[in-house]
Amino acid sequence: MTQSTPRFPQVGEYRAIKAREKVLTVRKVIPHPPETIVRYIGQVDFLNKIAGNPIPNYRFAPDGHGGTITSASAKKGGMTLNYVELPYEWYYPALGRAENFQSSGPLSYIAVEYELKGMGESTEVSMHGRRASRGTGFLGWIVGQGFMAAMRRALEGLARDIVSPNEDRLALAPFNETEAQTGVNGE
Repeated sequence: MTQSTPRFPQVGEYRAIKAREKVLTVRKVIPHPPETIVRYIGQVDFLNKIAGNPIPNYRFAPDGHGGTITSASAKKGGMTLNYVELPYEWYYPALGRAENFQSSGPLSYIAVEYELKGMGESTEVSMHGRRASRGTGFLGWIVGQGFMAAMRRALEGLARDIVSPNEDRLALAPFNETEAQTGVNGE
């Protein structure tokens, strides 16, 4: 069996994918401010793990125009999923988006977006999942249910595993440009 090479779709393919797109939304209020939550929600491997998804293997290649093409593969349910990712979009701390095009597996397209709305010491987290499945009917429904369940698990895990800023090692160890250039403590 040959594996398909992940690539970005052509304009016509992209329009066909977007025409099949389904949008799913999950919301949860988490008792932490957006500045704390964004440090966790921006860690894609952390979210994949708590959502029950495999951690992908990433590959990077020059795109010929000074940029980089990010491709990845992961095994789930006995299938190898191959895909290319667009660069992540971040609007700190309120919005983020990850988007990929899959050349194998039941989905041809996935985008996951988050929105954080501060509510005093809490935050309403909205996750919007956009997906286009290759199958229609029952297969499309099954894939959609699995995608929604993974988003719910990610939010539940985020609410469970996040810690307050006074206990958070990320908050206690602010970025230090000098140490970043020379290594931790000059090592």
